[in-house]
Amino acid sequence: MWMRSFDLPVSTSESPTCSLARSLTPTTTTTLSHPLAQTPEPIDPSKPSGPTQGWVTPTGTIDNVHGTIEEPITLCGPKTAVFDGSNGNGGLAAAALRVVKSSNVRVVGFTLQNALKGLDVQMTNASTFANVSTRYTLQEGIRLRYNSTHNNVFGCNITFTGRLWAGIGEGVYVGTSTRNSIAAGRPEDRSDFNTISHNTFGEGIPAENIDLKEYTYGGTVANNTFNGTGIEGLNGAIAWVAIKGRGYTIANNTGAGTLRGGQVR
Repeated sequence: MWMRSFDLPVSTSESPTCSLARSLTPTTTTTLSHPLAQTPEPIDPSKPSGPTQGWVTPTGTIDNVHGTIEEPITLCGPKTAVFDGSNGNGGLAAAALRVVKSSNVRVVGFTLQNALKGLDVQMTNASTFANVSTRYTLQEGIRLRYNSTHNNVFGCNITFTGRLWAGIGEGVYVGTSTRNSIAAGRPEDRSDFNTISHNTFGEGIPAENIDLKEYTYGGTVANNTFNGTGIEGLNGAIAWVAIKGRGYTIANNTGAGTLRGGQVR
């Protein structure tokens, strides 16, 4: 593993906004497969998670949507607008929101909850996911995978992951492990050059706040606020950030509560 870790100038860039020319309409079923929930049921995070079988299709899906650098496609909403993965029949969605085979897309705002994953980004490039909140996920809060490159996870708030099993409750997970790629007869997952910055990792994250998998390269982790108080030490989780890829820049992160692995391993 090769990693650079040093201080960078603190970014003064503002969060992406919703004032962009081209937008998705949240209730357009051809683009987004499920309308936004209005008022989610309150959840007690101290109680066991719900059923672990009966996955349904993702609550929301952005599939094969392409903007440009000058005019990205934007899906925008406040945190009070909730994608809830509960299907009402004891099952949970595989993802509260999934973005697939897309580019130059911006997802700004929203709360994603009650699903296997909060935000699942697949085969998507040059896109931004900003000011999103994820909570009550059975696995990770945000996943970037299947050769998703040059994306930006900015200003998100992640809490209460890993409710299926603590060992797979990362906050942000980039790439795919060897066990689930090469060893399983699948190609390397080259989810390269992704930036994870200015995010807040809160309570209830039992695995690493960020896990950067083997075969990934050249990303940046900067200006995040980590919280290791919930790390349970299962499945090798002993630090805020696990770096198995190469060429990462780690800078200006702060936080509290780490285990024997320290801040980064």
